[in-house]
Amino acid sequence: MKDLFDSLKKSAYIGSKVIADKTKDVVQKTKDEVDIQKLKYDNNKYFRQIGILTYKAAQNEISDPSDKIKNLLKEIEYNMNIIENIKQGQVFDQEEVVVEPAEDLENETDVEKVVIEPKKNEEGYFVMRFCKYCNIGNHPDSTHCVHCGRRLK
Repeated sequence: MKDLFDSLKKSAYIGSKVIADKTKDVVQKTKDEVDIQKLKYDNNKYFRQIGILTYKAAQNEISDPSDKIKNLLKEIEYNMNIIENIKQGQVFDQEEVVVEPAEDLENETDVEKVVIEPKKNEEGYFVMRFCKYCNIGNHPDSTHCVHCGRRLK
């Protein structure tokens, strides 16, 4: 009888160790996916800043923005390298790269925002497309989620 309990104890220990290892793997993959989404979000923000700088330079509102654009491109490239390292399962030392925001563009208050209201159905409720990854409501004509950036199907 003691052998049976010892065998059960050993099996339970091995089973719980396997479950713990699998849980750690899932948690790490989830953390990696969150880190990747944050980096992609930051890159989209930097691309918008580059677009704003380019537009302002074309309108002669600001002088040569090339240094600021180069700095933003370095940050984008750095983030893309980190994303690639994460996808390959490599551990990375994320050193802080300082990027100066392009002339108060953090809030993007200088950009005229175009707001398109979603359509309403017969009952008067807004029709929205919900992202299956983050459950955020999007405009019905959207092709990508406004929150996580994934393609809406």
